[in-house]
Amino acid sequence: MSTAKRKQISLLDKLEIVSDVDSGQKQTTVAEKFGLSRKTVNTIMKNREAILKQQEDGGLSAKRIRLRGASYPKVEEALLLWLRDALAKNIPVNGVLLRKRAEQLAFLLDCAD
Repeated sequence: MSTAKRKQISLLDKLEIVSDVDSGQKQTTVAEKFGLSRKTVNTIMKNREAILKQQEDGGLSAKRIRLRGASYPKVEEALLLWLRDALAKNIPVNGVLLRKRAEQLAFLLDCAD
């Protein structure tokens, strides 16, 4: 007994699905167009707000599959600022240094873990 392999849908495809359904096409028609089940299209429509927000933020790329937020957004923003500054000053940055700086920022910003 074999089951169908799961199909990953890019965020650009999800955006197109949302657009098609919003323009009045039936979910069944859109599902057939993309080779998906109607239930999958329905799930995408339930997540439409997150997909549209990601588009507004400019985070949709052709290969991106999932929407994942940061666990600690304040730490991530501070780390990004530090990284940009370090790169502008031609300071070599590796994974170990990045992790240590993230831990320092998490402590300073009073974030757990």
